[in-house]
Amino acid sequence: MSRQHHQSTSVTHSSLSNTHNRIVKDILHLYDSTIANEQLDRLFLHHSPNCQFEDPFALVTNLDNYRVQFHLLRWLFHSFQPNIDDAPPQITDNVNRIVIDFQPNYNFGPKGLLVLKLRTITILYLERDENGFERIIKHEDIIRFTDFIKTLPVVGILYTTSKRVFGSVTSRLFDKFILARAAK
Repeated sequence: MSRQHHQSTSVTHSSLSNTHNRIVKDILHLYDSTIANEQLDRLFLHHSPNCQFEDPFALVTNLDNYRVQFHLLRWLFHSFQPNIDDAPPQITDNVNRIVIDFQPNYNFGPKGLLVLKLRTITILYLERDENGFERIIKHEDIIRFTDFIKTLPVVGILYTTSKRVFGSVTSRLFDKFILARAAK
């Protein structure tokens, strides 16, 4: 698989502590296939051994299974990267929670020519371990399925068109029958 290096994954945010900046950077690297497989294990240093990972497709409950989910991404897609240049991540930092709103692009199909753009909201739940280090105890990905549907060939066009038609028809019917009756 050919992979191009994408420099912008190493974004830092001045509002975050150094530890939270490292956590965000490492999490975004999980969604970057240009990171070599050998480097993946380094990205899990911030995780509790019993951490959970949940997305709309899977729920796993330990660090080994969590790692497998990100190796699986590399098997499923030709390449993938956070789209930081066009859609910079929005980050909310709380004492024990970090929210990262970003858009990874997943390339698949013949030679990775098809692109799936999924807006993803990642919520990281943090807890201090016995040594005082912040550890990720849960990583939750919320994916906007309307974005997913819109990227599907043919289905996306039908979905967008049917949404417009449904909105127009229901507005006209409501206006004609409900509002007209209320006006009488």
